[in-house]
Amino acid sequence: MSSDSDHSPPNDDRGVLHGREELRDRFVIFLERAEREIRLYAPVLEAYLFNTEAMANWLANFIARHPRNRMRILIEEVDATLRANDRIVGLARRFSDAIRVHEIDPEDRGLREIYLGVDRASYIHQPDV
Repeated sequence: MSSDSDHSPPNDDRGVLHGREELRDRFVIFLERAEREIRLYAPVLEAYLFNTEAMANWLANFIARHPRNRMRILIEEVDATLRANDRIVGLARRFSDAIRVHEIDPEDRGLREIYLGVDRASYIHQPDV
C-alpha cells in the first residue's frame, strides 16, 4: 500500500516556508513562471519582497512583454504600502492599465496571510505573516 506522498506531482512545491529569505526566494520562483497574470493578496506589501530594484525591473519587463499581462494587488494597509514601496507604486502609475492596486473592504480586513497566484495555475499561501 502506498502513502499519499507517493501521489505528489514530480515538481511538488508544497511546504511551509520559514523566514523572509525563504518566502522571497519562493516568490521569485513563482513570479518567474508567470506568463500572463499575477494576483497578490497581502495585508501590506512588504518592502523586503517588493521594493527592490530587481523586483521592479522584473515586473516592468513582465508587463511590457505582452499587452495582456496583468498584475492585481489587493492590500489592507494602503498607506503603509504607499510609503514603503515607491518602486511598485511608480510602476502601478506608469502601467495603470496592467497593474492594479485595490484596497480591501473594511468588513473583510484582519486576514494576516499572503496569497500569490500565478496564471491561475499555481499559488503560494503563507499564513500568519
